[in-house]
Amino acid sequence: MASMEFFGAPVYVQGGNHTIIQHNFARAAAYQPRWDDRLRNAYLNVTCNDPSALCGPSTPAYHVDPEPTPYPVLSFCSLFFEQRSLAEAVENAMGDRNGRYDLRSYDRNQGSTFLHQILHISAVGQPPITDIMETTYEGREYGPAIGPLRCKYLAFANERNNVAETIRNADNYVQFAMAMFVQEDIGYPHMPVIWEPEEDGEGEGRDLDMGTVTLVGQTRDPESLTPNLRSRVQKNSRLLGLIQSVRARAKMIVDSQYFLYVTPHRTAFRYSSRPGFTAAANP
Repeated sequence: MASMEFFGAPVYVQGGNHTIIQHNFARAAAYQPRWDDRLRNAYLNVTCNDPSALCGPSTPAYHVDPEPTPYPVLSFCSLFFEQRSLAEAVENAMGDRNGRYDLRSYDRNQGSTFLHQILHISAVGQPPITDIMETTYEGREYGPAIGPLRCKYLAFANERNNVAETIRNADNYVQFAMAMFVQEDIGYPHMPVIWEPEEDGEGEGRDLDMGTVTLVGQTRDPESLTPNLRSRVQKNSRLLGLIQSVRARAKMIVDSQYFLYVTPHRTAFRYSSRPGFTAAANP
């Protein structure tokens, strides 16, 4: 599940791309001091002095390779020391019954920051691993593919465009590793969920924590719904109960204009401003 959500459908990561992913993780795990580092030209300069003046209010660390020194430079900024440790992030998230299955609850910890920067080193990331810029499907935000939601968007776009960009984006590796780490303890952390808006542009994708929502069981009077949507809600009532019984979440949130659909690969809410809107599940 994690491999598909963060690297794309198997058809796009099999063969050579699959090998690239494996080797990049192996090099990141093995990047440590050795007796022959001087011969291999594999030193790593680590500093907290911000020699390239790249630290900022939103930059916990950065990597420069190879300039201005003969060796890669990994600089930790003051924000890094304000981040939670990996252990603290896991402990806090595990204590939140609603957030423990959401990767955003674990994000931006010192462990994930360190792995992100190690993957940028040219001796580790081959082909070079960068921070790919993207626009979300809503078309409202443009920026680096960092964080679980943007990384999932990138993998989803990878499926559509048949371009293996995920293997060149540092945080896709980070989020994959974090998901696998959490899965060992509690099962797969499926949140956040993404989906594809309608091609005609009349439907609008929404993340689960966006928009006006009410708790299950507190939905508006069904008679106020359009006939098609009312039928859709009624048909999904037993499905909602089933999903609630297997999810370790206290509540699933829905609104009278939201409905749930399930595919073999994802569970999501979709929203539409059109009366009587129904949608086919993604294959």
